[in-house]
Amino acid sequence: MSFSAVIFVVSAALFLFYLQATCQKVLRHEFGEPYFESIVRAYRLEFLFVRKAVQEADATLDRPGIREMLQADFQTLDYLMRSAVKRRCSPGERLLMLYFKTLLFSLGVRQAVGLRDCKPAQKLTVVLQYFANVVGQCADPRHLATLARSDSGEPS
Repeated sequence: MSFSAVIFVVSAALFLFYLQATCQKVLRHEFGEPYFESIVRAYRLEFLFVRKAVQEADATLDRPGIREMLQADFQTLDYLMRSAVKRRCSPGERLLMLYFKTLLFSLGVRQAVGLRDCKPAQKLTVVLQYFANVVGQCADPRHLATLARSDSGEPS
């Protein structure tokens, strides 16, 4: 019985290691320009605020609210990738979604136990930035320009 548990734990650890290594490889993809900035402004995503606050160890940041903010941003970007951009996710992007959900679960556990949640939160923001770049790269540039102008207060 204990040997089975050891095999399960080692298998789970190897799976998580493989998942993380593969996702890091996908995240190294370079985009031609920082598309995520216009997507963040247009859809009022909060992951950049979370990243900055976590890096600065901001005491005013609502720690339990981090998870909800990141999850809301993920749902928005997932919807945009499926509906607005109308493209199928690549296998690497599907793995990133699984990685995101695993990190989000890890963040919740770490917060419940009282551990520092900086590293998982930073990794989650990197994944969200990647998805925002994907949405920005695949979206119609005219639509993005309209969104950026409407966000800055300029007339269309």
